[in-house]
Amino acid sequence: MSFAEANKQDVKLGFAKDLATCTPQDIYREWFSINGGEKFGHSRLGYFLGDMLFQHQISQLGEMGAIVAWKDQHFEEKVNSWLCY
Repeated sequence: MSFAEANKQDVKLGFAKDLATCTPQDIYREWFSINGGEKFGHSRLGYFLGDMLFQHQISQLGEMGAIVAWKDQHFEEKVNSWLCY
């Protein structure tokens, strides 16, 4: 957790890069599987990013807005923008 907190921006950008260039299987393995973590030496950083995104959405949209945000037509674009910010 301390690594993820100290390297938030690098982790976000690393995920964004992999999202643009890797297969879904490779994304899962590197970012969500206990067997991943080669990029930063820590596995399951995707869950940390998911929580960061959700907390960001709560601050922007409120709790209920964050819960239903995935239905927004531009949700994927907004997530990609958040990842690269």
